[in-house]
Parts: sequence; C-alpha cells; structure tokens
Amino acid sequence: MSLEQLKAELSKALAGFQGSIAYAIYDGDGCIAMNAGQRMKAASTIKLPLLLMAFRLYEQGRLDIHREIPFTDLDIVPGSGVLQSMKQRSIRLEDALSLMITVSDNTATNLVIDAIGLDRCKDGFRDIGLKTASLQRKMMDYEGREAGKENWISAEDLIVSLKRIQNEGSFSEESRKAMREMLINQQFRDKLPYLIDENLIAVANKTGEIEGVENDCAIFFYKNHVLYAAVLCGNLKKEGEGQRIIRHIGDKIGKYLLAKDAM
Repeated sequence: MSLEQLKAELSKALAGFQGSIAYAIYDGDGCIAMNAGQRMKAASTIKLPLLLMAFRLYEQGRLDIHREIPFTDLDIVPGSGVLQSMKQRSIRLEDALSLMITVSDNTATNLVIDAIGLDRCKDGFRDIGLKTASLQRKMMDYEGREAGKENWISAEDLIVSLKRIQNEGSFSEESRKAMREMLINQQFRDKLPYLIDENLIAVANKTGEIEGVENDCAIFFYKNHVLYAAVLCGNLKKEGEGQRIIRHIGDKIGKYLLAKDAM
C-alpha cells in the first residue's frame, strides 16, 4: 500500500463525517494531509508543545526541570490527572511534565505553564518551529474560555512537534529520550492506538478532548519504519463520532505499515 492509496482509503472513511477534521500523516516516503495547516481547538494536545518548550528552555539553561515546585489547594483544578487526589503539595518540574503527558494532568500542566510563564508560552512556540500553536489560557480556565480565550494548534504543528522529539538535531539525545518515554507511557490509548496490535507496532501518543473536540497525535514505530500522524476533529455533534474516526484512521495506519514492510 502506498501513501496515496492510504489517502484514498481515508477519503472513503471520511465520507459523511459530520464535523470539521484535519489530519497529517508523514513517513520517509512523504506526507498526506487534509486541512493540515488549519487552526483547530487544541484541547490537551497543546501540552505537547509545552513539553518541547520546557525542554528547550532547560537545554538553554533558562529553566531547571529538576527543581521542586510548591503549590497549594488553590492550584488544584478538576478534570484529568492525579495530583488533585494526592496529599502532596510539591512536585519536581520534570515529574509535572511527565504527569502532563502520561495522564494529561491539568494541575501539573498549569504548574508547568507557571514555571515557563504564560506570556513566554505565547511567543515561545514560534521558537520551536510552530506556526499556529497558541496558548491563551490555562487548563480548566472556564472564565477565560467564556471570554473567548482558546488554545489552538494545527495537525501540521503536531507533526513538527513529534518530529522534534524523534529526530536528531532538534534536542539532545537525553531530552529526546525523556520526552519520547513520556509519550510511550501515555495512559490514554483509546484513539489512534486503539485498534493497533501494540505487540507489533509501538505507539507514542498524546490525546486531547473537550466538548465537541477529539484529537490525537502519535509516533508509530514498526521495525525500521517511523511514521508520524496527527488527527484533529472539531464541531462534533454526535457523541463518539470523533473517537470512532480517529480509531479508524489509526487502524488504517497500522495496516499501511504492515503492508509496507511486506513489499
């Protein structure tokens, strides 16, 4: 199966899809995409560029990820995560980064944003090569959302972020290994990896969802093949529709990789 054949398969799968969708799939043979540069609501996929920015600042000597960060009950926010159910009120920044990715911890994410600085986040995404990504509010900031503040990203930006983690030259091997392990240890596997036999194909991913939005992005590893994928679904009216189509795309990617190795 070629990339163009994969694109044709995805076009069939997307026929009749109700909502907006953007995707990008990249491997060594090229890229197929749909609305890849379009700005979409990021939900928790915004945590991926936050991860890269933290490690970029760490490598520049401008952020100590090994330091302990104290926080109070007022810093605890609802939604996904584990810090809200724990008694501890301090955490190392590198552990907050890990929780931000592996369990999409919203409190940990806000601690990361505080450590970096919200204003620095707004500008810093451009420094890591992202064109559309924009952080305008913290996690679970309902007042900010009602005031029109939203976090944005594109499928293209997510592909760039994933490639920064995997490819040599963007970060040190130490940093890339740390970030990659966080994605591999991702606990939310109900989208792109869901129909994948992970005994054959390893998937390192980061999901995101809010009302009307379902997102996922991932690096797929199969033998000597590496593939990057990002899928963003918005304006969803039917519950489960975004998750269903992302699972279907993941399944098609898995079959593409297996067929590619057999060629």
